Amino acid sequence: MLAEEDKRHFSEEKELPNDSETLSRPVRFLLITAASIFLAEALIMFVMSVLPSFSVRTGAFIDAFLLIVLVSPVLYFFIVKPMRLHMAERMAIDNEIRMSEEKYRSVVESTDDSVYLLDRDCRYLYMNRKHMGRMGFSGDEYVGRAYGDFHSDRATAETVKEIEKVFETDEPAQHEHKSGRDEKYFLRTLSPVKGPDGKTVAVNVVSKDITGLKQIEEEREELIGELQEALTKIKTLKGLIPICAWCKKVRDDKGYWSEIEAYVRDHSNADFTHGICPECLKGLTEKELQDEAEKGSEKNS
Repeated sequence: MLAEEDKRHFSEEKELPNDSETLSRPVRFLLITAASIFLAEALIMFVMSVLPSFSVRTGAFIDAFLLIVLVSPVLYFFIVKPMRLHMAERMAIDNEIRMSEEKYRSVVESTDDSVYLLDRDCRYLYMNRKHMGRMGFSGDEYVGRAYGDFHSDRATAETVKEIEKVFETDEPAQHEHKSGRDEKYFLRTLSPVKGPDGKTVAVNVVSKDITGLKQIEEEREELIGELQEALTKIKTLKGLIPICAWCKKVRDDKGYWSEIEAYVRDHSNADFTHGICPECLKGLTEKELQDEAEKGSEKNS
């Protein structure tokens, strides 16, 4: 794919002749060649006329030899030289393509991502070393093998659907994929590989391992869930609380008066246990202590 782009870029940089110039070249070549042969033949006839007579065979040989000598420069400048220039340009283009392919292959083989090519029928065309090692291949025995030969039916159906989508839209696609082979998560980027006619002939797949990022994301979501759950359990008392100065009952939002213990219990996660402070203990008799203890046990129940 990269080599094709470099080839087009290299071709665009060269100045191409227009149509009229392209059409006039053969005509000009024929006219110059015909004129050269005519002049050469005229010169040969003149030379032969002033020289002593030769036999027919000798005359034909001399005629052919002089004709070749006179026409050779024309043939060189109009046939041999253009062919040499064309071959030199072709070699330069081939070198550029080869260098681009080597650069692309070096990048693909050195990356830590899995890179492979699939055709329209989801058959493997190419794998880099990273993906070959992951699949357990040591050579090109995978070429022409179907994707489904090495993956589950579910994974194959998912991949076939994505490949068909790229062929239909001629647009790249990206999605997350969980491998059933080792339960790892991958971010797959599918890009169309187009032929000379501009149609998609294969799909280039770059599969990046995002298992670590996925685990961090799951841990973050789990932590957020725990924090939200903790926040739902927290209740706080805010604002002014209307309380009776004598009996210490509290008025709620509906206008009802209730014991302060009940109010706090309903509006927070706090609860009460009952006891007697030292100051109150001094002023209570034994009977009063027993009555207070019974009252406290009733409230706790």
